[in-house]
Amino acid sequence: MRYLTIPLLKVCRLSGLLLLSGCGIFSKQAKLDRSWPVKYGFGTILYFTPTREGYIVKNDNDTLKGYIKMATLYTSDYTITDVPVLPFNKTGKSAILNVKVEDINFVRIHMSLNSRDTEDYMPIASAMWQILGGNDKARVCYRVLESNAVLAKDVQYTGQLALLADGYIIPIRYHSDKRSVALLDFINERYGQDLFKKDFINEKAMIALILKNEQRDTTWPIPRESYRFRH
Repeated sequence: MRYLTIPLLKVCRLSGLLLLSGCGIFSKQAKLDRSWPVKYGFGTILYFTPTREGYIVKNDNDTLKGYIKMATLYTSDYTITDVPVLPFNKTGKSAILNVKVEDINFVRIHMSLNSRDTEDYMPIASAMWQILGGNDKARVCYRVLESNAVLAKDVQYTGQLALLADGYIIPIRYHSDKRSVALLDFINERYGQDLFKKDFINEKAMIALILKNEQRDTTWPIPRESYRFRH
C-alpha cells in the first residue's frame, strides 16, 4: 500500500474541495487565495493557509482590517514572528503589513466567505492560540499541534489548553483526549470544587465558570509548571 506524504495529502484534500462545486464557498475561497500577492513554496505552512477576512487589534488599540494570512495549525517547532494583513481595497506585495506578534492583542478572522462566524486568536510564545473565552482578568486559550511525520498515516494531533491570568500562562493538563474533561479537572483542582460533567450544559459553561472565578478572585495559586506570559 502506498501512503501519501503530508504536502500531497493536503493538496488532494484542497483539490477535492475545489471540485465539489463550480460556484459557492470553495470557488470564492480559491479566488481569494489566488489574489494574495505573495506566493509561498509548495509544502510550506503558508502555502496551505487560507486567506481570511478579519482584523488585528494591536496592543496600542490600533485596528487593522483586511485580508489575513495566518497559520493556526502547525508543528511545535514552527514559530510565528508576524501576521501579514492586506488592507481592503489594496493590492500588491508592498501593501502587505506584517504585524509583529509582540504588538498583537488579538486577531479575529471570519471562518467562511458566506458566513459571519468568527474565531479569535492571540499570540503565546510565538504561536497563535484560539481564544475560547475571556474577560479583563483572564483568557482561556486552545491550540492543536500537528506531529512531525513524513506520511499522512503517521500524523497525530494534540490539543493544548491554557489559562492566561495574572501575567502567567497556566497549563490546563489533559488526562484524556477530551477537552471537556481537561476543563472539568482543572476547575475541580484549581477552585476546590467537586463538580461533574452533568453539572454543565456544555464547554462554554465550564469556560464561563473559570473566567468568573478569575474575575472574582486574583489570589488563586500559580502552579509550578506555569510561566510568565510573553508573546
